[in-house]
Amino acid sequence: MITKMRRWYFGHIRHQVFTIIAVMVLIVSVALGVISWAATEIAADSFINKRVSLKQQQWVQASLQRGAPISINQPYLTLYDVSDADKPSYLNRTDNEGIKEFSEYDAHVFTFLSPFEKKKLHLVYLPNLDPEMVDYGQGVVAYVCYMMILVFIVGLVSANLISKHFTAPILSLIEQVERSSGDNIQMPGTNRRDEIGELHRAFYQSFSRIQAFLHREKQFTRFSSHELRTPVHVIGGSVQLLEMCENDKKRLEIIKRISGANRDMEQLINTFLFIGREQKNRQPEVRLSDTLRDCIEEHKYLLSDRDVNIECHSSSDEMVKMYFAKVIVANLVRNAFNYAKSKVVVTLSARRLLIENDITSDAEAGFGHGKHIIDEICKVEKWHYYASIKPYKALVVIYF
Repeated sequence: MITKMRRWYFGHIRHQVFTIIAVMVLIVSVALGVISWAATEIAADSFINKRVSLKQQQWVQASLQRGAPISINQPYLTLYDVSDADKPSYLNRTDNEGIKEFSEYDAHVFTFLSPFEKKKLHLVYLPNLDPEMVDYGQGVVAYVCYMMILVFIVGLVSANLISKHFTAPILSLIEQVERSSGDNIQMPGTNRRDEIGELHRAFYQSFSRIQAFLHREKQFTRFSSHELRTPVHVIGGSVQLLEMCENDKKRLEIIKRISGANRDMEQLINTFLFIGREQKNRQPEVRLSDTLRDCIEEHKYLLSDRDVNIECHSSSDEMVKMYFAKVIVANLVRNAFNYAKSKVVVTLSARRLLIENDITSDAEAGFGHGKHIIDEICKVEKWHYYASIKPYKALVVIYF
C-alpha cells in the first residue's frame, strides 16, 4: 500500500502539488475547527459568568429589600456558607472573591462577602440544569464539523484546480516534444516570463542543438558509407584480379588473407552503420555454426608459429544476423587465438557460444575496443555477453 502511494505521489508533479495543497488545507481546516470551538467555549463561559453575576446581584438586591438573606431553592443555583459542612468538596479549593469555573463538575462559583455579615458566601451555578440555558454543546460541535468539512472540500477542489493550472504548461511541453519528429522540430513559442517559460525556451534550444547534431551525424554516416565502401570495393576487385593472375602459393595465401581482411572491413562498416541507425534495416541471416566455422578458419594463421590445440564442439542450427554475429564471433575467436598459450576450447550449443582458453599475462590488452563493440551490439540485439578473465584462464559466454 505504501509503495503504491509513493508511486502515485512521485509519478506526476500534479499529484505532488495536489497532495501538498490538500495537506495544507487539512491543517487549516483542523486549525479553524479548533479556533472556532475555543472561541465558542470562551463566549459561552463569558455568557455563563454574566448570568452568575446577574443571579448574585438579584439575590443581594432581594435580600437587602427583605432585610435578611433569602434562601435559594433551585436545582441549578445553590448558596453555601463557607462554614457549611455539607458544601461540595471542590469549594474548599477556592477562597478568593470572584467567579471561578470547575469544569470537572460543570459548575461556576461566585464567591463574595455577605451583605449582612463579614463572611464569604459561595453561589454555585450549574448551567446544565438551568432550563433557561440552551444546550449549545452538540449544536456547536455539529456546526464546527460542518464548517471543517466544507472548508476541506472547497480546499480539495481548489487544490485540484491549482495543480491542473500549474502542471498544464509542463504537460503541454511534453505533448509538443512527443509530437516533434526527427525532421520536424517546430514548436510553438511562449510569452511566459516565469520559470515555465524559461524551461520551454531552454528545452527548445537544447532540442534544436541535439537535432542539428543528429543531422550532422546522419550526413556523416551517409557520406562515410559511400566514401568507405568505395575503396573497400576497389580493394576487393583488385585482390580478385591478383588471385587470377598469381600462381605462387605463398603469395596466394597473402592475397587471400588480404581478401578476407577486406571482407571483414566491409562487414564491420555495415555493422557500424546498422548500430548507428534508429530504425534497423533487415540484415541477411546466416547459420551460427557456419559463422563460427568460417571465423575459426580465417584466424588460424594467428596460430601458425605456435603449438596451440583447438577443440571445437558445434551443435546448432540457429539463424542469426550476419553482420552482427560475424563481428562478435570474429572478435572473440581472434582474442582467444592471439593470447592462448596451449589450448582453445570452443563450444556452440543452440544459441549459446562458449570460448575457453589459457592465457598469457598481457591478455587483458587484447580486448580493447572490441569489447565495447560487442557490448554495443549485444545491447542493440538484446543478446547477453559475459566474460571472466583470471590470471591463467579466460572464459567468455554469449547467448544469441
